[in-house]
Amino acid sequence: MKLYQIKLPLFRPAILLLVTGLLLASLPGGNFSNQSAKATVIDTACRFGITSPLGSDGYPIAVLGVGSYLDWGAVTNPVLPDGVEYIRVLRLRDDLYLQTLANLPAWIQANPGSVWVVGNEPDTTFGDQDELLPEVYADRYYEVARIIRRLDRTAQIAFGSIVQPTPIRMRYLDRAWNQLVAVAGGSNAASRLIDIWSIHSFILNEESGFSWGTGIPPGFENDFADAVIIDLDHIDYTYSIAIFQQRVVAFRSWMAEKGERDKPLWITEYGSLFPPIDPPGVDYVNVGDVETYDFMLATFDFLLGASDDQSGLPSDANRLVQRWFWYSLNEHRYNFGGTVFDPDNNKLPTEVGDRFIEYQSTYLTQPDLVPTSLAIAPISFNPDRTLVNYQLDITIDNSLFDDATCAQVWIYDGDPEKGGSLIAGPIPSSAIRSNYGVGRLTAYWMNVEPLTQYTLSVLVQPVGVDDVYPDDNLAFFSVYTELPEMLYFPSIFR
Repeated sequence: MKLYQIKLPLFRPAILLLVTGLLLASLPGGNFSNQSAKATVIDTACRFGITSPLGSDGYPIAVLGVGSYLDWGAVTNPVLPDGVEYIRVLRLRDDLYLQTLANLPAWIQANPGSVWVVGNEPDTTFGDQDELLPEVYADRYYEVARIIRRLDRTAQIAFGSIVQPTPIRMRYLDRAWNQLVAVAGGSNAASRLIDIWSIHSFILNEESGFSWGTGIPPGFENDFADAVIIDLDHIDYTYSIAIFQQRVVAFRSWMAEKGERDKPLWITEYGSLFPPIDPPGVDYVNVGDVETYDFMLATFDFLLGASDDQSGLPSDANRLVQRWFWYSLNEHRYNFGGTVFDPDNNKLPTEVGDRFIEYQSTYLTQPDLVPTSLAIAPISFNPDRTLVNYQLDITIDNSLFDDATCAQVWIYDGDPEKGGSLIAGPIPSSAIRSNYGVGRLTAYWMNVEPLTQYTLSVLVQPVGVDDVYPDDNLAFFSVYTELPEMLYFPSIFR
């Protein structure tokens, strides 16, 4: 599937409208910290993701040290290294929505515990993105999210995925959020349908009409005074770390104003899009690999270290962003910049790819992950009331530093090395919630014999690196399966 594209060839200024100026909002208040990540924060693979327009076959993804992979599909099964999580995207545009609804139950049942990003760039009118009025996006999100909630209590649902967090596009999300609140029956009900806030964070022109960039959002054709205009004399704005930082800080502040500060923020697509080379016979506006990888590495440092005590995620040391996905693994270099492996040169690393690999090989740190507790609680009987369903709450610790979320987890009835039966797993890293340095995980054990003593085991393996002390990755817990509490209502006879 085709991803995001600048919708016109980026010819040097022959036919393009050039308008000077860039609208930048001031930084919000709070104690914002942007220290060097390398000095203050341990780098874990799960925070890094990669997007792929050309699939995964033949690309050495493992050397990137990423924990997530996204190709804008919902049902493909790409070949990925162990622990790299496939993030699914559901399309909502008019010609695909009914198909999404028809197939969604089967997709959910085939992929329990998945992350579902609902919609892709609904705020753009160009190309083959979702192109929806904000109210329509909210209505469709509500319908899809309720289906996912009903069929898989372990799934996670991501809302948003605007092209870039600019003033006009945050106003688009204002309208979408207000509509979601209305159809859900209140802000609390709306919030319960959102597990993750997802945005893209490109830096592109928002000029209306025939121009390059991302245009005006649907529903704002007569209301775009705050649109960001970037002319090609200021093409360096498109890879400006200052602008990138300001927008991320502003969006986290916007989330806090909506009462959504306690949710993770994922940047599910971003990069430097101007291509470094031209296809034969065409003269594009180009941005070199050096400028692109300098921008990329600056974003890595910022995203790893940036926190704010007024808007960041409290359970994640007030960090602003929890995951980010670079564009891209393998785009043709004459189309867009940022390619890590060149599909037209034997899939070898580009200069950008070399820097990506070097950064990760230098700063990825090995953890010591340990399952430390397991609590069990009955939640319901099965239909014939002979067996019981249980919720399992697991805690994972990291004895070396404060991040125990970058892992895969398996839960067994008994010892997996002696014939124990699998209850759940592999459970992906996105299911492990950051909780002030430890990781928290909820799973479900269905149709179990009650009033029985069991020995459950939890196996945890880090993603992207080896554990420094693998002997404590497996832990055993003795549990007793109690009956659910029964509610009895008085019978009234008249």
